[in-house]
Amino acid sequence: MAAFSINALVQHPRKIIPSRKHETGAEVGTGWIVNATSADISGTEQLVATPGAGKNLYISKLVVNSDAAITVTIGTVDTAGDIDAGDRLLGPHAFAVNSTFYWEFEHPLQVGDNLPILADASGAGNVHVFMEGYTI
Repeated sequence: MAAFSINALVQHPRKIIPSRKHETGAEVGTGWIVNATSADISGTEQLVATPGAGKNLYISKLVVNSDAAITVTIGTVDTAGDIDAGDRLLGPHAFAVNSTFYWEFEHPLQVGDNLPILADASGAGNVHVFMEGYTI
């Protein structure tokens, strides 16, 4: 089945309000929104590419929906087809059939220096991910 890919992924880069500042006081760079759907992410798939040396991705909102009883993990590093335990940002989160996980971070989640955002699931099933964030 189709998985998240650069061709299947629908990304809508948006500018966050220009005057918005990160809690550290740094000016927020490029804002982005990811709106992705896949029928099978049982192999790790990329949601957001690496931002470049010296830059970090921050997640401010995350919504994950699944129509199957599977677990979904959001993370940064893929080895052997899954997200390593030490590189998990969220999860594995267990989903019942037709359920949704929503999180709005009071303090945006820093992904790490020049790391991508990946998604992985324990099996096949339609998964939709909506994520909002920014790059500094």
